[in-house]
Amino acid sequence: MKINKTISGNTLQVTIELPLAQYTDVEKIKITTKEAIEIAQKVSGKKIISILNTSDPIKNFLKNPQDTNVGLWIFEIAPEEAAKKTSKRRKAATPKQTTQQKSSGKKTSIRGRISKIAKDIEENL
Repeated sequence: MKINKTISGNTLQVTIELPLAQYTDVEKIKITTKEAIEIAQKVSGKKIISILNTSDPIKNFLKNPQDTNVGLWIFEIAPEEAAKKTSKRRKAATPKQTTQQKSSGKKTSIRGRISKIAKDIEENL
């Protein structure tokens, strides 16, 4: 049995060819779409999502004129998962030590500053 596979994008094309039986005592082989799916998964190692094109069953014995020993199946396969990108964690920022001390002291809140301005205005009136 010859098996040729071709992968392009997310499609898998599998061609299976059976050698013809020369004698009647040779075991008869018949490959249907179900067996072709199993063969394709073993050969490619990828998960098959759907069937795009099928072939008639192939046999190693040609009893009727429509029988054939070569078949072509086209499958849609699962796309390869890209490796997960892990973001590097940023190091915690180390606080910089300053040698200067703040000369302004403690700042008052906005409410306190506005109240002070309002008192100054009332006193001046």
